[in-house]
Amino acid sequence: MTALFCSAATIIWPAAAQTQEPQLIQPHSGFQLDSVSAFTAYYSDGFAANLVPLQSAALAPDVAMGAAATLSWNNVTERSNVSVTYTADYSGRVRYSSWDALNHRLSMNAARHLTPLWEFRFALGAGVSTSDQLVLLNGELSGAAPVSASLLLFGERSLSATALMSLSYKLSSRTSLAWHVGGTRYQSLAGNDAAAQAGVVSLLSQSTTASAGFDVSHSLSPRTQVGLTFGTNRLISGFLDAWSQSGIVFLNRALSQRWFAAVRGGGGFVHPLQREVNLTSAPQYLAGGNLGYKTPANTLQVSFDRTVGDTYGLGAATTVSGFASWTWAQPGSPWSLRASVGEQQLEHGVLPTVRTRQMTFSIGRAINRNLQLMAEYGYMQYSGGALFGSISPTAVRLAMVWRPGPGLLH
Repeated sequence: MTALFCSAATIIWPAAAQTQEPQLIQPHSGFQLDSVSAFTAYYSDGFAANLVPLQSAALAPDVAMGAAATLSWNNVTERSNVSVTYTADYSGRVRYSSWDALNHRLSMNAARHLTPLWEFRFALGAGVSTSDQLVLLNGELSGAAPVSASLLLFGERSLSATALMSLSYKLSSRTSLAWHVGGTRYQSLAGNDAAAQAGVVSLLSQSTTASAGFDVSHSLSPRTQVGLTFGTNRLISGFLDAWSQSGIVFLNRALSQRWFAAVRGGGGFVHPLQREVNLTSAPQYLAGGNLGYKTPANTLQVSFDRTVGDTYGLGAATTVSGFASWTWAQPGSPWSLRASVGEQQLEHGVLPTVRTRQMTFSIGRAINRNLQLMAEYGYMQYSGGALFGSISPTAVRLAMVWRPGPGLLH
């Protein structure tokens, strides 16, 4: 029941209420094959059945092999930009062949200047993934926005999708208004016999959120922006049917050519529509911030948010999340490094606190202009208390990635 958020390939950590506008400018128009990769991966415990304590079966370590491809289409005109990206990912298991899966990620971003003062934007992100993929989904090879392990609530295989439309109007060169509506859907999909025997079952079958909001922003200077965001959400799941409202004040500031920061704060509340749900409707404080640093070789980003409700429909009163990433790619060097760490807590709800932690590290070595060898390590910790159990799997992946030059299919 936090505000809706957009994704380049999948769903990201819940963000503050303000709309995150996608970057839509592309250097060319037409189809392009972005990358093709082949990989092998090792999973430490195959996701043991601790997700459901009443079932004690466990899966042994396993090795997977597979391939992935990403295709994009862009159309750029004087008044509009449209970009679509699709990724197909097939993974086959050595020990548990019934876990073989073909997964998908699709994203679409579009913007059009209706008049010099009016602009329309649309963003769509959807993905079908299996639970074992969550360990490495925040790595460099995935190319995805940060993903929460809370998607495990929807079982071994799940669908996640979000859509957002916004209409903005420039009152002046410094002040603008924006209206936005959207929706988010999480759904458990049919798994397989191995997953069922191991206890990796769906704790939530589906969750649907509808959202609407209004933003006001004003540029105090070319480097400083302030604004207000108001939003309302309706969430329906197997655990909860509730409304939530929120209001946030934000400040964005480019501190220097290399440093940028944003802070936000406000209040909100959740109003459950079921009388039997023991969920507080008292006002809650909202807070968040971002800090970034960028040089030709390094990019560092840190974010934190405390929001009301939860986007999964578990019945949490608040969601606290944090994420940090660092990327190193020295111009002219064939080597690259990336590390990320994230945590999310669904707190003070009708069910026990759900806590997830994730960490990834990757190192890449360019063999030539188009070919790269990459190694990734991922660790995930999921804890749902006595009711939901816990798991802490690790994974290692070795991949060969081919990125052709622009316009291969143009």
